[in-house]
Amino acid sequence: MEQDLEIFFHENFDKRTIEYLIGQNKQRQRIFMQGYHKVRECFPKCDIYTTHNQKDNYRQFRIGKKSDNKNGKPKLSMDFSNSTVWIWKNKNDFGSADALDLLEDFSNLDEYLRIVKVKVKDSMEGNGNNPKDYLVEENNDQIPTKSKVKNMKANYFSPLNQILYGPPGTGKTYHSIQAAVKAAEPEAYCELGINDKAGATAEQRTALTQLYNDLFNAGRIRFVTFHQSYGYEEFVEGLKASSDDGNISYDVEAGVFKKICEQATQGDNQENDQLEWAIEQFKLEIEEDGASLKTERGKEFTVQYHGNKTFRVFPNATIHEDLGKGYPVSIDNIRKLYRDTDADGIYNSSYAKAILNYLKEPYKVPDYSEPKYEQNKNFVLIIDEINRGNISKIFGELITLIEPSKRLGQSEAIEVSLPYSGDKFSVPDNLYIIGTMNTADRSLALMDTALRRRFDFVEMMPDYKVLHNEENQPYKIEIEGFEIDLVLLLKTLNKRILALYDREHELGHAFLMPVVKEIIADRHEAALNELANCFQNKIIPLLAEYFFEDWQKICLVLGDNQKPKAYQLIKQADIDYEALFGDSDEVADFADDVQDFTLIDNNSKLWKQALTYIGMYKASQLPKDED
Repeated sequence: MEQDLEIFFHENFDKRTIEYLIGQNKQRQRIFMQGYHKVRECFPKCDIYTTHNQKDNYRQFRIGKKSDNKNGKPKLSMDFSNSTVWIWKNKNDFGSADALDLLEDFSNLDEYLRIVKVKVKDSMEGNGNNPKDYLVEENNDQIPTKSKVKNMKANYFSPLNQILYGPPGTGKTYHSIQAAVKAAEPEAYCELGINDKAGATAEQRTALTQLYNDLFNAGRIRFVTFHQSYGYEEFVEGLKASSDDGNISYDVEAGVFKKICEQATQGDNQENDQLEWAIEQFKLEIEEDGASLKTERGKEFTVQYHGNKTFRVFPNATIHEDLGKGYPVSIDNIRKLYRDTDADGIYNSSYAKAILNYLKEPYKVPDYSEPKYEQNKNFVLIIDEINRGNISKIFGELITLIEPSKRLGQSEAIEVSLPYSGDKFSVPDNLYIIGTMNTADRSLALMDTALRRRFDFVEMMPDYKVLHNEENQPYKIEIEGFEIDLVLLLKTLNKRILALYDREHELGHAFLMPVVKEIIADRHEAALNELANCFQNKIIPLLAEYFFEDWQKICLVLGDNQKPKAYQLIKQADIDYEALFGDSDEVADFADDVQDFTLIDNNSKLWKQALTYIGMYKASQLPKDED
């Protein structure tokens, strides 16, 4: 059965399985797909799910009834390797002990499954669920309806790296909230019932924003904006000076990207939380008098805390002696030693180890254990205006590590040593990166080459649907017996921009959303004021930037060339070159072609007249100029 691999994976499996299989070769991918179809043909109603062995890095089919138990009790587990199939049989269904079968010829799988069917026919009939279905089922404690499953499949999958791109005002930052929640909490997102095509209702948006804020406050969603001076030191890690009683020290400080990667890797590690609590308690304990400790070799020292990110230690001294300046011990280095007792490059490591060993006793900090990575929650980093930063400068060597196949937990995972701290570092596969990019920005071409292969690009164009009410009628400003149709207005302007420039420089619907808000509140005079403000301070300045102050083209976009002079926003007149330069032959060749363009004053009554805007899309409704 031939089917597009990517579509097949997205339709049937959870994101972990998809991302794992993407890292495999095409032959392995197709065998996985064919094995799935063979099982489905033999057991149409069986439940199929997958599990990931983190240590040995392989993913298995599990076949059996799962709906009665969240953890499942598989009848069969299958692992496909090239043309070989490894099959584990559950002892409760096949005999007194678990058994392993090896099929070295993939073509023998049909016959094998037929034999299995005879033995375990009744117990193999479940609910026909695939991995995606369980997300709904486990939330609701019931078998999902077909409509819920369909909705889940439509909304669940989120690419690890994606960029929302489009013209200004198309809601890229607005939609990044929705994309972030979908990636961080797909189950909760599904429960909101948002239709991605139709958009969120007001109630759904309120619930979505609350969920976003909760995730943001929990540290699972973080937000950063790139700019021209933003660099590797702020994003990944760098040296930062600090002062402790006049003593200057330089510590390696983690940036937002490194912090969220570490948090995503650690997940809900209770031991790590206990350490943080112990550090805070220790700070309070030594705040006034300090504490006397010993290194592993029996060397006595006193430790104090004066704020910032370091402890101060004083060897061979007591609380009552002149302690001098002492030595700094970075609190971050203590955390590093906790995770890796053999970490290299630790400054004053003997003191750091002594403090860590002390924390384990009175504060009962357990020994560190590797987090159960496959159970970690999803984290999201939103990078607004991603194309305004120097990607090579900001990401450095990590640009390769964000690729899905190079993430921690994948078969081609890559680990690097960071230049400042020397820490081993990799990007976990439960961290989602969402960028926003303005296509009208002139730096776009440089960004496209650097990021196209590593990110999924999601185009965001003007959405005219949001300018319609619940009856699917366009919002209109009703004033002085006239109606300003916002949809016709925006569509007309964008058609002209498309003809004169390109589709990447159209005007987004977000420019008019303050106007819509006033219309919904039945404040039409205020809506007209908002529309005037939008044109004065946003649309016309943006058009001036688009067309490099070519006011003749701006006149065409606004339709001034079709309006009577009384309704033109941009006045034009011939330049009197004879008055400026005299009757000179030097200027005769171009004097007749140059026009003087002037935008009307902000206090002009034209801005507050409905016909000014109606004339932009229907100039025939304007009265003719009086002779």
